[in-house]
Amino acid sequence: MARLLLASLTLSNAFIVPHRGLARLPRSALLRPAAAADDAAAPASEPIAPAPVEKLGLRARLKKATSFKKADLAALGVSAFFAYGFVSNVNSVLLMSFTWATYRRANPLLSPLADAAVLANPLTWFPLKKQFLIYYAGYYATIGSVLRPFRFAVAVGLAPYFERTYKNVAERTGLPRPVSIFLVTMVANVAFSVALLVGAVSGFCAALRVAPVPL
Repeated sequence: MARLLLASLTLSNAFIVPHRGLARLPRSALLRPAAAADDAAAPASEPIAPAPVEKLGLRARLKKATSFKKADLAALGVSAFFAYGFVSNVNSVLLMSFTWATYRRANPLLSPLADAAVLANPLTWFPLKKQFLIYYAGYYATIGSVLRPFRFAVAVGLAPYFERTYKNVAERTGLPRPVSIFLVTMVANVAFSVALLVGAVSGFCAALRVAPVPL
């Protein structure tokens, strides 16, 4: 009898213990399989469409292309900064020479020069006549603005040559780098610009078949 009672108690404990162990499990463990099933059944999220690219008009593109500043050139180095000054001088001289020829063709009896100017001495040409300067301002505001990105690109391309010239002048003369930069700038931006102005005025006037000044 005692053996039968002991066997029945052992069997009951064998069924009760797993039940108690299951009851002690955390609720999250009991719900985890259902949550995983829900995640598997959920549809995949749709890919995010890229933001539409804003289309710029011609005027906006030109404004963006010409929006750089001289500080941007300074960040590229001293050579690029002074190269841009040289390119700007050449651009101004050529534009002034072209304006000179068109002004003379439109006004055969008027001269762009000051009254006391001597044609053979460019240093006496200034101040130029106000009417001529109005012509020049109109050309500069239109053609000059369009050419500004090209001036920037040419200046960046010329920067290594300016740097090489600074080094050569400093090595051959023994002068400090700032002095060599000053000398190259004076030759390139002053002497060359004056010589180019005389030659360009003569060339544009010859192309339009007008004299540089009234005869």
